[in-house]
Amino acid sequence: MTSDLRPQDLESNVRSLSRIVGGGYKGFWNSKDLYVVCKGSKGSKKSKTQALKIVYNMMKPCYELANTLVVRKIGKTIRNTCFTEVRWAIEALGVRELWKVNSSEMKIEYLPTGQVILFAGMDDPLKLASLTVLRGHLCWVWFEEASDFSNYDDVLKLMMSIRGQLPPGYYKQFTFTFNPWSEHHWLKKEFFDKERDDAYVCTTTFRDNEFLGADDIKRYYDLYKNSPRMARIICDGEWGVAEGLIYDNWIEEDFDLGEVMAKHPDAKPSFGLDFGYSISFNAFVAILVDLKDREMWVYDEYYANGQSNIDLAKQIISMGYGKEEIWADAAEPKSIDEMSKGFDEVTYDENNQPIINHYQLPRIRPALKGADSVQNGIQRIQSFRMHIHPRCINTLIELNNYAWDVDKDGNFIDKPIKEWDHIMDAIRYATTKFYIRGKGHVVEVKGLELLEAPSGPAVDKPRKSRRVITVGAK
Repeated sequence: MTSDLRPQDLESNVRSLSRIVGGGYKGFWNSKDLYVVCKGSKGSKKSKTQALKIVYNMMKPCYELANTLVVRKIGKTIRNTCFTEVRWAIEALGVRELWKVNSSEMKIEYLPTGQVILFAGMDDPLKLASLTVLRGHLCWVWFEEASDFSNYDDVLKLMMSIRGQLPPGYYKQFTFTFNPWSEHHWLKKEFFDKERDDAYVCTTTFRDNEFLGADDIKRYYDLYKNSPRMARIICDGEWGVAEGLIYDNWIEEDFDLGEVMAKHPDAKPSFGLDFGYSISFNAFVAILVDLKDREMWVYDEYYANGQSNIDLAKQIISMGYGKEEIWADAAEPKSIDEMSKGFDEVTYDENNQPIINHYQLPRIRPALKGADSVQNGIQRIQSFRMHIHPRCINTLIELNNYAWDVDKDGNFIDKPIKEWDHIMDAIRYATTKFYIRGKGHVVEVKGLELLEAPSGPAVDKPRKSRRVITVGAK
């Protein structure tokens, strides 16, 4: 590449750095320690600050041989998270013409020197093992959402593979940014419970992000009132305290669904959906249940808030579950009815011709509920050994925080706290086609006469019953 693209004076060729980065991260930004560990609340700008730091430092002439690796636990989550954050940082610094984005290879190249930022998931060990840089050295590694990495040995192996002597003036650095979901995480033991002279450790909160709007800040303060345990983590960046956990008979396990089904031919899939919107989350879960051996595998999930029903339906369909029988929260009959009837979404092509796409969950139905349905559902799930696939990150987070409530004297009571319960509820709904009968034997309900009739019309209901949504204008 030609060197004339390099800024002659970096400070004068990017927009005001202090205005873009803001305050609260001086130590984080300037640290050259081997480890930089930042736990923080949601919206504390830790990821954006790290993205800016990577782009800015790689453009410095003194680091023209430095390359960066960005890692998340699950590779498919990278594109819409840290890959997008780095692209945002390039735009924010006003240096887009100096960088080449390769979305197919998940690589971003600094054109003046050929330095690269590589992106990979820990779930693809072959790709990680084959990562190489053509020029210079792999100096910096960013572990984004580091609390998702439950196995310290896997992280250690990757760090040990980043070896080799660096030129004078260069330094190796492993950065961890994360939300502190559980106090039992190895990150706490390794970096917060002991003094280290090779690590810069910090905690940041949404109060360190001066770029938040008034509506964003209001949501944080609402969380203090509505979900104080959740606010401890999401607002204050403090460790999740795991006391009185409801489920303990589970393991995180990287299983192959086909192999599991071959070994357990009688196991049956089921699907659950819990509705949310602003603070609460929409939570969809796919499970496989072996009634005889009391084994349950959680193999897929979806977790998001602020979504309309059509967007939620489109997501479930895109995951390949649109035709499955989905057991949803019976307290949302309107949402179930809408999804059952379906949506016609009208868009327009480049010639202004209408394109009609139909999105429907024809087999969605209300989950069976009765007296003490929450306690009975919990009891039902507690009778199984649960295997959680590593891709189901939010299931793991909730299992580490879903706990029994306490009375005024601090004693646990037979009632769960209404926090960290979205996927937990979805799993309960997914098991409503299974019942505990007789002397604790779990049997599958036979026939639909024992089940509530599905809400909404059949698949071949006339299209006039469907909701029509127009995107854009003709």
